[in-house]
Amino acid sequence: MRKRWAFIGWVWLFFGVRVLLLEALPPFIDEAFHLHIAEQMPTTSPFHQVAEGRLFTNWYWLIFGSYENGNFWVIRYADLLILTLGFVALLATLRDLSHPVPAYLGAFLLIWSPYHLFFSAVALSDALSATWICVAWWLAVRGIRHGTRFTAVGCGLALFVAFGFKITALPFFILPLVMGVLMPSSLSPRQRWAWVASALLTLAVSVGGFFGVLIGGVLGYDALALARSTSSSPLLNWIPQALLRLQTVADWFIAYNGWGIVAMSALGVGWGLRHERVRVGLVAVGIPCLAVLMGGKLFTRYLYLHYALVLILSGGVLSVLWARHRLGRIVAGGVLAWVSVSGALWAWQFMRDSLYARLPLVDQREYMMSDASGYGLAEVATTILHTEADTVIGLLSNCQSLRYLLITQREVLCPRVNPNGEDIPRHLELIEATVQQGTALVILENSPYVPATVDGEFITLTVRPNGLSALRLFRVEQATP
Repeated sequence: MRKRWAFIGWVWLFFGVRVLLLEALPPFIDEAFHLHIAEQMPTTSPFHQVAEGRLFTNWYWLIFGSYENGNFWVIRYADLLILTLGFVALLATLRDLSHPVPAYLGAFLLIWSPYHLFFSAVALSDALSATWICVAWWLAVRGIRHGTRFTAVGCGLALFVAFGFKITALPFFILPLVMGVLMPSSLSPRQRWAWVASALLTLAVSVGGFFGVLIGGVLGYDALALARSTSSSPLLNWIPQALLRLQTVADWFIAYNGWGIVAMSALGVGWGLRHERVRVGLVAVGIPCLAVLMGGKLFTRYLYLHYALVLILSGGVLSVLWARHRLGRIVAGGVLAWVSVSGALWAWQFMRDSLYARLPLVDQREYMMSDASGYGLAEVATTILHTEADTVIGLLSNCQSLRYLLITQREVLCPRVNPNGEDIPRHLELIEATVQQGTALVILENSPYVPATVDGEFITLTVRPNGLSALRLFRVEQATP
């Protein structure tokens, strides 16, 4: 009973801390982009923009309909519900592979991880896909132990759902096979292979049916475009690229968590490799994780599962200290206290002013300073509401976020903004055509994607953090002959 209450307490702590952070970060460009796809689906097709490789994310957000009132908190809360399921699955997996004590201790570190706190506060498909991989992993662990058909079907379906949320889950399709071949079990070889076959058959039927609908032309979409979105780097570049990327991944981990947690995580991986069942589980998930690192571009948000694995394994080191002697318990208790206090302080700072939270420079630039950031949009929206005009035109990368912020009060036109600048003539034509009908407010970003300036009254300048990007607001009207 005590263990059950500990499990429930950990889950509520994970959820409760994160729900407080959902409004700390202004809307990021990817959130608005996929919310806009969900908004278009009722009038286009349920497979609209399938080549983006995040179809289930769009479907999931469509259910909540937050595009109707521009509420990003709703989709972030919806994502948090799924992330909590992933936390439950990961905790249960390590508990089944080893023992409850290292699982609970490792889960405590994961709860207060600044990286996972940050990426629970922004709605992205990467963490959603990682959650369903954790569910599939847990079902595989349970299934290889008991051989139930339910866990086999569930494992296959969970992998399919992970793939639907983001196509980068594709390498994890080997998970049932690796677990079936290597995981110690009391099952007979025949039972073991029957379980593996059931899981892979479920996965094959699900994915095959999905692609069959697309390739068959029933809905008129190009499935090959979806396949091309998983293209990776040439094999000849694999080894040097692997070394560079592992160093980059380590640098980001250090920036988020500090050297103390890094050292403990390294020891935790060593602890896991010493235990056969944990080692096999790590191999089954670790090989696909490495494959994800080697594909295409690498962003910190791709590492939700990677960092969660090494953090939760740290619980093994703490459990060894806890069991040895009194000094070990003091050290383990001190580590837990330090992690919880530092994590709580990080969350408090992020909630008060996310600009001052400790993040690697790469994430500061992407989520706070660049044209993908939502910073500055609230100020621009306020100015728009207090400025008379017939039409509002947004010539900025994250225009959809601005449109959603104003969706119940003012209409904002968001024409396409191509990074190669080819849309600039169309932007000028749109402004000219608009001012023929009345006054227009034009928001210009300082980027080569949009016109450098417009002929109108300059109203205000909003500079994003560190001055990396800025937004100018003009009032434009038809020139007097």
